[in-house]
Amino acid sequence: WLQIIGLGGVGFLIMSLIGSAILKHQVNVRTLELRTSEREYRELVMLANSIIMRWSPEGLITFLNEFGQQFFGYSAEEIIGQYLVGTLVPENESKGRELRPLIEEICVDPKKFERNINENIRRNGQRVWIDWTNRAVLDEQGKIKEILSIGSDITERKKAEEQVRRLNDDLRDHAETLEQRVADRTAELAAINDEQRTIFESASTGIVLLRDRVIIRCNRKLEEISGYEPGELIGKSTRIWYASDEAYAAGGEAVYSQMARGETFRREQQMARKDGSLFWVRLSLRAFDKNDPLMGAVGIIEDITDEYQAAEILRKALEAAQAADRI
Repeated sequence: WLQIIGLGGVGFLIMSLIGSAILKHQVNVRTLELRTSEREYRELVMLANSIIMRWSPEGLITFLNEFGQQFFGYSAEEIIGQYLVGTLVPENESKGRELRPLIEEICVDPKKFERNINENIRRNGQRVWIDWTNRAVLDEQGKIKEILSIGSDITERKKAEEQVRRLNDDLRDHAETLEQRVADRTAELAAINDEQRTIFESASTGIVLLRDRVIIRCNRKLEEISGYEPGELIGKSTRIWYASDEAYAAGGEAVYSQMARGETFRREQQMARKDGSLFWVRLSLRAFDKNDPLMGAVGIIEDITDEYQAAEILRKALEAAQAADRI
C-alpha cells in the first residue's frame, strides 16, 4: 500500500487526517461556546428583571420570559400563541385611548415606536403602565419576522406623576379661587374706599387725621374753614392752629392725656386761620390706639363761630334789657 501511494502521498494523507482532527476539534469547541452562550442568553432572558416579549406582525405572542409571566400572571403554555390585544394589552386605556390601532401601527413600522408607554393589563384585571422598547427582528428577505419588546413597570411612577398633576391642578384651582377672592375683595375695598372718600370730602364739618400732632390727611371743608388751599395743610404741625406756643403746649397736654385713657376728647376752643384771625370751633378727637395716642388720631372740627356770635348778640341784648329794667 505504501509502495502504491508513495511517501509523498502518505505525508499528505497524514496531514489531511491531522487537519481534519483539528477542524473537528475547533467545530466542537465553537459549538460548545455557542451552546454555552445560548444557555447564558436564555438564562439572562428568563431571569431578567424586565419584561422580555416577542410577538408576530399578526399580534400573536411567541415568547414571554419568566419575569413577564410572573408579572402578568400567565404561564408560558397559557400565553404563547395568544393575541397581544385582549390578554396583556386592553382594548382601551383607562382614559379611553384605543390600543388596538397602536399595536397595528407598531407592527407596520416598529422604528416609529422604538419607545412607547401604554397601559397594560394583568390576568387579574389590574391595570399597569409599561415603558416599552421595541425592535424589529427581520428574516433573510428583510421582512419583519417578529418584534422584540422589552418593558419596565412604571406604574408607581405614573401614580406619582398623576398625584403631582392633581396637586398642581388643585393648587392652580386654589390659586385662581384665591386670586378671584382677592380681586373681589379689592374691588369691594375700592368701592368702600370710594364711598368713604366721598363721605370724607362731602362732610359739612372738618375732618383730620393726625400723627404726632402733624396733619396726615384732611378734607376740603377743614381747609376752607381754616383758610388754606387744597393740600396746603398736609404735613404741617397743628401749631398753625394756635395763637401762641403756650396755647399749643397746653392744648396738647389736655388732649393727649384724655385720649390716653381711651376717651374721646371734646371741647370748644379758638383756632387760628391762615391769615391769623381767630374763630371758634367744636373739637372732638379720638386716638386709634389709646396706648400710643401720638401714633394716630382722628379729629372732627366744626366751625361754630356763628353760634358764638349769636350767643354774644343774645348776651348783649339780655344785658341791655336788664339795664333798662333798672332804670
